[in-house]
Amino acid sequence: MIPDHTFFGFFPWAAFVAFGMSAGSILRLLKPGDVPSTMQWFGWGGLALAFGAYTISNMSLSIYSNSDFWLNSPALILIKLGAIMIFIAFAWLWNIRTSTQDWSWVRQFGLTSLLVYWVHVELIYGRWFGAVKEQLTVGQTVFATVLTILLMLALSLVRTNWAQVRNYFSSSNAALEERVSGD
Repeated sequence: MIPDHTFFGFFPWAAFVAFGMSAGSILRLLKPGDVPSTMQWFGWGGLALAFGAYTISNMSLSIYSNSDFWLNSPALILIKLGAIMIFIAFAWLWNIRTSTQDWSWVRQFGLTSLLVYWVHVELIYGRWFGAVKEQLTVGQTVFATVLTILLMLALSLVRTNWAQVRNYFSSSNAALEERVSGD
């Protein structure tokens, strides 16, 4: 439960549960006409929060006697929260700008967000690629990031189109089963 560099600690990540529940509760109570201005507040507020926390993190003073920025810093939590707020505003804007008939990668990820989140956490933070991920160059890291996003998009598409995928593979197997020796 105590954060360290070896394991995925419960704290400070539990703070995002509280932030998410609070934001979800606020969004649920809004009238449809109030959503655009709230999303503007989310976007600009997230930008201000991330920039402010980054600025404060570069100051030498700290309220904690022993704090590691990449492990348990409140500033890092606020920077991440600001980025999440910006992404929420972006996703909302993207969603209202695209037609409901058009395919959207943002909407696609939204349909299967829990599955995508779970699998990506297992891949990135789990033990699957532990030995490899510590030795990647910047270029390899960018490639691995793009590959992971594309794989998660493919997983999301397979999940939402599972019936068609299953029918495709079962129909091709049925054709093979009808063949007899000598065909």
